[in-house]
Amino acid sequence: MKLLRWIPAALCLAVAGPAVAREAKVVRSPSYHEGRVAFSYLGDIWTAREDGSGVVRLTVNKARDLNPRFSPDGRSIAFSSDREGGLDVFLIPGAGGEVKRLTRHSADGKRLAFVSDKSGREEIYVIDPDGSGEAKKLTDVDALKSGHAWSPDSKTIAFTASDGKLRTVTSAGGDLKVLAESKFGNIGRPAWSPDGKTRPSASPT
Repeated sequence: MKLLRWIPAALCLAVAGPAVAREAKVVRSPSYHEGRVAFSYLGDIWTAREDGSGVVRLTVNKARDLNPRFSPDGRSIAFSSDREGGLDVFLIPGAGGEVKRLTRHSADGKRLAFVSDKSGREEIYVIDPDGSGEAKKLTDVDALKSGHAWSPDSKTIAFTASDGKLRTVTSAGGDLKVLAESKFGNIGRPAWSPDGKTRPSASPT
């Protein structure tokens, strides 16, 4: 599954989302894949067969979940949502399940970080928030990325991975550092102190 190929479409829709998010009382933004349709209705993501049968509600959230897009293999659906503040892109299995946040805006709003397997394995990239321009790869770490978070000054990204390590990398893609490692090989999502003066931390999940 090549996330980078279909995230930009969701990003563009997410940027256009505030006006849309105020009104979601009709079926919106259908996405088709091999006889199935994903769509937004009443601020949640749904799927149905192309004949209108087999309707399934995938998300139930007080926030607005909008603009679903099937992955090329149909196994996942990306959508934009303001469930954690500003509009970002999230991922859910095509049959429903755990929702994963894919994108995170920098604190200054000038860059967007996301995880993609374009290179053949999961790495962290940054791109302009409107989805334009070339995405820049920041990491080269052979481990699945568990979570990532921007520093308050938008200069650094902290991330955790399946090798149980907490790392940081600059927004320019340099100075990769290992800050902590879990003895259990399992580590939670990173978090920064509000003032950015304390190095990021993560707790075992």
